[in-house]
Amino acid sequence: MAPRIYCKDLTLKFGPASTRGLIQGVRATDTEGKFKLCTPDLRAVRQVYIDDDENIYFKDELDRASVDGEGNLIPASADDIAAAKASRLSLNVLELTAHDSADVDQHIFPDKSQAYIFTPGWKEDKTKQVIQNNPANMRWYDFINVIVRDPSLALIGKCNLQNHEGIFRLGIHQGNLFLQKQLYPELLNRYDPTEIRINDEITAEARKVARKLIQDFEPTAYENEISRRLEMVKTGDFTAQDVPVEDDFDLLAALKEFA
Repeated sequence: MAPRIYCKDLTLKFGPASTRGLIQGVRATDTEGKFKLCTPDLRAVRQVYIDDDENIYFKDELDRASVDGEGNLIPASADDIAAAKASRLSLNVLELTAHDSADVDQHIFPDKSQAYIFTPGWKEDKTKQVIQNNPANMRWYDFINVIVRDPSLALIGKCNLQNHEGIFRLGIHQGNLFLQKQLYPELLNRYDPTEIRINDEITAEARKVARKLIQDFEPTAYENEISRRLEMVKTGDFTAQDVPVEDDFDLLAALKEFA
């Protein structure tokens, strides 16, 4: 089954370039941990909220409030909250700016949300068919794709993507452009950089050692074992076993492997 289309018509703009495409999720549907809460006799339940006086409320009965520095609740209008959250950017248009990637990397970081592959071409509302790329649309896509492949550059911009505003950064995955939502700079903790205390000669030797340790990448070696075990729980095939405890790390033996 082909990945679901999240947005059928997204426009990327960078300088003179403008290309339209549709986007689909990088991450496949994740079923890990999809278990529902229920009563001991397997009846469905609903979530409720309880105040300090043990009064029970359903979610649609509740209002919104902010919290001051002393923990007091301050009433907030649901309409005002919705209006404040509404994006004022054009819908599904990503205006990109190029920056030095070293500067960008200091101030933004990928958000945990889905990333999306951008494919040139778009879906028409009436026919539901994907419109074939005209030459200009494809060439501008190629232009942006080539720029993103330069590791010294970062293409980022704000976008109202399907009515969810955020910062997005372009990247390359499996030869295709993708966009990934980023954390806003003010949401990042600040850290002093770690000082690297080795000279150029040692650095060069360290990289030679690393090259010798390269192995062929086998995706099956990195499968999600927790997800597999959870699926076995669903089918009744899972048997809990004690997790083996590793012995203390033998540094001498590890060093002899390099000799």
